[in-house]
Amino acid sequence: MKRSNTWRALALLIAVFVILIGCGGGGGDGGGGGGGTPAFTAADAANANAATVALQATFAAGYDPNNVAGSLTTFAAAARARGDVESATVTADQVVVKYRNGWNHSWVVNPPFEEPVWIDVNTLMERAESREFVGNRKGILLNTVTPDPRFTWVAPVLGKIAAYLNSIGFTGKTGATVDSLEGAACDVNAFRNLGGYGFVGIITHGVADGNTGRVWLLTGDVADLGEYVSYFPDVWNGRMGSVTSVVSDATGPVYRTVWKVSDKFFADKYAANSFPHTVFFNGACQGYLNGVNANLANALIGKGVAAYLGYTESQGVSPYAMYAMVTKMGCTKDLGFSYDRLPGSLKTQGPATLRFLPATARSVQLSENGCVDDKISVTAPTEGATVNARVLEVTGRITAIPADASAYIDINGSATTLVMDGSGNFNQNVAVQQGANTVTVGYLSREGSQAKIVHFTANIPPMALWTQLAWNTNGTDVDFHLLGPDLTMGSAFSANDCYYANRNPAFGASLDVDDVDGYGPEHITMNTGSTGKHILFVHYYSSHGVTTPSNTQVRVSLNNAATLTFGPRHLVNSGTDIWIVCEIDFPNNRVTPINQMTTREHMIAMYPQVAQLLEKNKKR
Repeated sequence: MKRSNTWRALALLIAVFVILIGCGGGGGDGGGGGGGTPAFTAADAANANAATVALQATFAAGYDPNNVAGSLTTFAAAARARGDVESATVTADQVVVKYRNGWNHSWVVNPPFEEPVWIDVNTLMERAESREFVGNRKGILLNTVTPDPRFTWVAPVLGKIAAYLNSIGFTGKTGATVDSLEGAACDVNAFRNLGGYGFVGIITHGVADGNTGRVWLLTGDVADLGEYVSYFPDVWNGRMGSVTSVVSDATGPVYRTVWKVSDKFFADKYAANSFPHTVFFNGACQGYLNGVNANLANALIGKGVAAYLGYTESQGVSPYAMYAMVTKMGCTKDLGFSYDRLPGSLKTQGPATLRFLPATARSVQLSENGCVDDKISVTAPTEGATVNARVLEVTGRITAIPADASAYIDINGSATTLVMDGSGNFNQNVAVQQGANTVTVGYLSREGSQAKIVHFTANIPPMALWTQLAWNTNGTDVDFHLLGPDLTMGSAFSANDCYYANRNPAFGASLDVDDVDGYGPEHITMNTGSTGKHILFVHYYSSHGVTTPSNTQVRVSLNNAATLTFGPRHLVNSGTDIWIVCEIDFPNNRVTPINQMTTREHMIAMYPQVAQLLEKNKKR
């Protein structure tokens, strides 16, 4: 499509749909209904533009990243006060604005894609293998986030997926390799021509409007003001809309305006059986709206898709989840088997969960003859065992693990790096929970994905607090700390701090291990929460000469409830960096995020006694 120079200038101002962080915006239902599509002129488009520019200025002036909910509520009220606005609705992390002339705009705040701390994409080396397949051996991968400098790591992951699919016999519709489209190549026409592929994988921004059930996917197609009138019938009928992404560069925010397509776009633009028993992996946020009103999934299933996978809420791990699912299914395993063995940190992130439809999709397979899936043995715990200790040693072996593998151990949905000796043997401590537990040992590699699951029971007292620290650099020493009730950071490294030199302080916390040479995990737990507010923080004790930043993640659960995830956070300065993660309040059972970075030197300046404590308790 032609792009006018005028529009290139206007694109930096027009905010038809704003993404401030990561996954991008939704939209209203766009009207529709009886009576047909009303007239929409160039003057109407100009008026919609002017209203949006004015509203964007209001949004930018009032947006507070530390109070997203309050910012959106205030903005919606300001939008409703305008005479040209019909409605402005706040839903979750977005404001949906509908103008009286039929256009719709949204402002959305969502999290970015993230790299799990236990995966190093650079180790996923290409390895060609020849396999047989059933069904359609054609695949396509779309990556619309590539222009955003925050997501440069996504393209290499999709490159590994394409290489893996090619190694097991997939092709593109027009060539010998899987079709891979990035950025502007992922235009409206590309989204219109996904039919005929046996595997479709999309990494884009997306959101769902909980009021209407409309699910939107962002294309990579730059929106031209001159196209507003021609696309208005699709906008009015809920098939399309426009969206302005705010991405970061060295000089500040850059606005990038593209078209978005909805579930209704797929329902109306595709004929029956357009998708030949296809596996369709939607890596956008909220592609499976709340797991109930799955409009996009149902629209595609109605066009022939055999298995649709998508996340219920905003998330940032879908590129790696796609890799794990594809490589597992390429190892002669069906979708259900592969889904069950997906690492918990890829299947669930915060409130978001990867789901699939229909239920019969469990039996869908990609290959007939593939890799052997018997390389992992877990000797302890055994299936169905009962253990009586809070800290459990998981032992076993991975036979002939590929050199390019990223191995992990997952306890109850929290995955960390698995450490092995040169023969593939492992013995790793994990902190278990009262009652039923699940431990999964597995790896991802160019050869495929392997996993072993063991279910066991822990006969231990209930746990008021469970926390986990993990990081991604070998040979480094990152330390976990929990301060006793109602103390300041001036008590760090004292007898009232649970940490490596004081693993069982009087206030009842317990640190399981002090991992001094990489990865973790370390756990701080409490059987009974001591009354008051506790500060949880992380100290980058020593890099031991490693120059790569440590990508660090913390998880917190109170009374076996849902796990909260903090980070990943990059620690760079050895011996200096301190990450204050959150405040934990008993007996109110409340976790309040802090997420502040400070330094050891700053702490010493504020609390001189910290210097003496550090010297007294430093590791020998």
